[in-house]
Amino acid sequence: MKEIELIFELVDEVEKIASYRNKLILRTQELDKEYQQGKHEYFQYKKKLDSLLKGKPLNDWIDYYDSQIIDLLEKARLLNSGIFRKVYVERKGKPAVAAHEEIVHPKIIPIKKREEKPQVIELIQKAQVISGKPYLKKEVKQKPEAAEITELKAKVESGAKPEFTAEELEERAKNMERIEAAETGLKMYKPSVLGMVANRYFRRIGDYVTSKYPESFGRLFKALRLANMKILSNTYVDIILLITTLVFLFSFLVLFFVGLLTPDFFTLFFRPFFLSLLISIIAFIVVYAYPYIKADQRRKLIEANLPFAINHMAAVATSGLPPYMMFKIVSQSKEYSEVGIELRRLVEYVEVFGYDLTTALQVVANSTPSRDFKEFLDGGIATLTSGGDFDYFLKEKSDQAMFAYKLRKEKYTETIATYSDLYMGIMIVAPVFFIALLSLVSILGGTILGMDIQTIIVLGTYALIPMLNILFLLFLEVSQPVE
Repeated sequence: MKEIELIFELVDEVEKIASYRNKLILRTQELDKEYQQGKHEYFQYKKKLDSLLKGKPLNDWIDYYDSQIIDLLEKARLLNSGIFRKVYVERKGKPAVAAHEEIVHPKIIPIKKREEKPQVIELIQKAQVISGKPYLKKEVKQKPEAAEITELKAKVESGAKPEFTAEELEERAKNMERIEAAETGLKMYKPSVLGMVANRYFRRIGDYVTSKYPESFGRLFKALRLANMKILSNTYVDIILLITTLVFLFSFLVLFFVGLLTPDFFTLFFRPFFLSLLISIIAFIVVYAYPYIKADQRRKLIEANLPFAINHMAAVATSGLPPYMMFKIVSQSKEYSEVGIELRRLVEYVEVFGYDLTTALQVVANSTPSRDFKEFLDGGIATLTSGGDFDYFLKEKSDQAMFAYKLRKEKYTETIATYSDLYMGIMIVAPVFFIALLSLVSILGGTILGMDIQTIIVLGTYALIPMLNILFLLFLEVSQPVE
């Protein structure tokens, strides 16, 4: 079953994260012990400790790793619940026979007591422990009552049609599944074909690489969480290796066949090899950096929509609703982009995983890419745990966020005014001045860098100036704040 394979992958990842956590704690304790023994000066000890913990307290790292482990264990619990549901549904039996199907009376044979498979029993027991649902064996009546037999005979002899056909029952089951999916709004994680292929051929290499360079790939795993990518971290490492290998092979074959046009040994083998190696390194860097890019995009979108989301929260809180209902109402809005996604995660932690509100806020705060949103959630946790006025907290945060938003807009307006002056000077006045100067020079004759003056004027008018305008527009597009 795919669900069992996913559970094994989740367990492996939990073990790796726990290993990273324990190694970090052990290394910190060793560093403290070395400092106590006088092996390091204070500043040297402080520098090594900051390098090891990246300038953060050890408790923050422990909380971060613990939240990752809890998240993965909850995913495993959901998968176990799905396994229980499949087993339970399969044991419920087939639907009634359709009206057009012929009823065949089987021969009476002695019924032997069927032994339950130990693997199935063990799987159901595990699902029972995790999901909290009891496993009920189906009771079979050995001898039906006389009235029931008479009623069944009457229906068969009269040729009465069943209440529902098999097709209608199947259609009703599908409708119930669609209604349940619409009510919960949850989607089960499904592995991609690319991830399955990568896991099959590069799983061992990926495990070796991640264990060999835990710091580099630890940062990548964190970026995957910040980017909210629906993929397991080990699977993404395997995908990086698969894409790098495919790019190398494809580029080598293309360059090899191109080199056949010039039958030179260096052109045929060495040049394609080194160029393919360079292209594959670029592909590795691009795929490795993609989660960082996506996380940065999410950060910008969160910070752009956060002032309006907090303002909405403050307005909802004035109606007297509890904080959790306030978060749930705002999360249902589609106007706040990534802020809504973060709030929907918070609601799922409470409704699906059974977290209390402060724990759910802590988990979301540890996995959001925006520092502003993290500070807002940390402030909410402090207010709720200390018994403060949450409505007043939201009002203050709303005022601060809107004030900061207005300052950013004013700053960008001033920057645009500076850009307009530069554009006037460089893109309008300067080209007109140089064209007039070159026109005067063309009267005297001569060339510049071996080119005729008229040719230079044509190239500058129809090539250089449009290219500079396009580059300027691209610069404005990149530098403007996210809306």
